[in-house]
Amino acid sequence: MEGTPIVALEPEEQVLLHTATLQLGAQGSTNLERLLASELDWGRLVDKADWYETAALLLHHLEASGQVEVVPEPVLSRLNAIKLEQRVRFLFFLQPELLRVLEGMGSAGVEIIPLKGAFLMNTVYPEVSLRPVGDLDLLAREKDLPRAMETLAELGYRSKTGSEMLPRGADDDYHYCPRALSPDGAVEIELHRHVVRRQTPLYFPVERFWERSAGVEIGGRPARVLAARDLVTHLCLAFFLDRRRRTRGYGSLRQLVDLSESIRHFELDIDWEGMTKEYTGEALQAPLYLVLRAAQELLGAPVPAEFLQTFKVRNFDEGLFGHFLRLKVLNEGYWFLHELVDPKDNHWWNMTKAAVHRLIPPASYLRDKYRLTHDSAADRLLWRHFRDGSRAALGACKRPRAMIQELRADFWMNQLQL
Repeated sequence: MEGTPIVALEPEEQVLLHTATLQLGAQGSTNLERLLASELDWGRLVDKADWYETAALLLHHLEASGQVEVVPEPVLSRLNAIKLEQRVRFLFFLQPELLRVLEGMGSAGVEIIPLKGAFLMNTVYPEVSLRPVGDLDLLAREKDLPRAMETLAELGYRSKTGSEMLPRGADDDYHYCPRALSPDGAVEIELHRHVVRRQTPLYFPVERFWERSAGVEIGGRPARVLAARDLVTHLCLAFFLDRRRRTRGYGSLRQLVDLSESIRHFELDIDWEGMTKEYTGEALQAPLYLVLRAAQELLGAPVPAEFLQTFKVRNFDEGLFGHFLRLKVLNEGYWFLHELVDPKDNHWWNMTKAAVHRLIPPASYLRDKYRLTHDSAADRLLWRHFRDGSRAALGACKRPRAMIQELRADFWMNQLQL
């Protein structure tokens, strides 16, 4: 975690990677003290921690290792505010709502699998302030979706678009029913029918996840949980697709912490041999290998060496892997041309279509990118989008090599899933 042979790390990145774990240990605390003794830009460090969504983990290890006194007061206040906000949001809003929904679904006879943060915060993370949770992701069986939507409506949920009704999701290519808001508007739920979109090359029938899932209780409410191997698969896919669809590096370390700590927590339960047999030669193999390698390289995730050696895809480009780590995981800011490379193929006409979509995007894309929910702000968002695009174009003119490398990384990720 002090570095990687593939990527040259800045001092601030070294600190963040070193603290991107739940257990630092005595030796880790000593190493952290040594890193903190170097010349650090504390403002940049906390900005990066916030961007990567590991600010609370950074503060946790600073406190545990007795290094708080070296932190400038404004930085310490900001870290404490982030940690407190995450704790309050989960304990007083998300967790009570998760339990209320699980109880309602159980009474309606609807089986639910909590995904990502909704599950990890009740199992892997020992302290709820250590990980931000934005919304609740829940997986329901296809046949139960109508009843699940009715149950949400009975619990007072409404459409995020402002309608009082909860419309059904698209049947053909969308992987979840429309986002729903709790009665007080504080909690958002995504009710999934799949874990990846139907139109992507990575789509697979989710029934295999259900077959291997197990019944449990969360806070005394009935639920089901993914088998350990499927949890690893889902976390890998979420990370890979976010690096394809979203901004550079946003939340990337938090996602890798999810994966690394889940592997550590469920180490004895993960069927690595079963994963090898199921995914070798399939579209999922390369993305899974890529993400597991990234977690191992950057965070020291305990992925068995035998598995990585057996599972490695042919002609894996180590140089482009380094570009991926630098440009898609450890880079900050928005990549204006993300998704310029079409996820289904690399033909020029699809790239042209994607480019036009980036230049004149729909309002839904703008609201998601800038994390706003009001339709009335569409004109302002479009202006902001053009401003970001102009800056990106200017930056590309000044640094054409960087733009070419980023496009190469996009092409490579696309080829991996094809």
